[in-house]
Amino acid sequence: VLVTFAVIFIYFVFQKRKSVDTIPRVKGGMPFFGQVFDLMRGSAWDLMTEWMLVYGTVFKFHLFGSDMICISDPECLKVILSTKLSIFKKDTRWTYKPFMVLLGNGLVTADGQSWRKQRVLLSSHLRIDILDDIPAMTLKAVKRLCQKLDAAKRDGTVLEMAEEFRHLTL
Repeated sequence: VLVTFAVIFIYFVFQKRKSVDTIPRVKGGMPFFGQVFDLMRGSAWDLMTEWMLVYGTVFKFHLFGSDMICISDPECLKVILSTKLSIFKKDTRWTYKPFMVLLGNGLVTADGQSWRKQRVLLSSHLRIDILDDIPAMTLKAVKRLCQKLDAAKRDGTVLEMAEEFRHLTL
């Protein structure tokens, strides 16, 4: 659930407003600002987990004039990502913004036609069987970064974290 929860924010653009009205809305918040001040008080992920326990695995909240949908139901997310993706817009203004310097304008952050074009270009190179190797490769990369961080702490040196994360995600 937490892994799915990491992909949670999906900034949406619905053409039919009534389909959004059935999604439970987090109570409170201020006009225009919505729940932004609640989210700033502590860990946004912890607060959204609390909201999930109150409102269910799919709920919406308001930020700076925009409705945000939080989805922590893996099956629901699977349906959206595989069949209903065209009615959602990726949230590059909020969720991805801090990571855009690392992610760039590639497949992860692209939307609509740009995403489809990039997906087609990559599809022949993507293999399902390689997914079995990813956990071990990821663990190895994270351990390598942890060793660098430990060494930097010990030596009192500064690491350029954007560059480190870029290497981690390659």
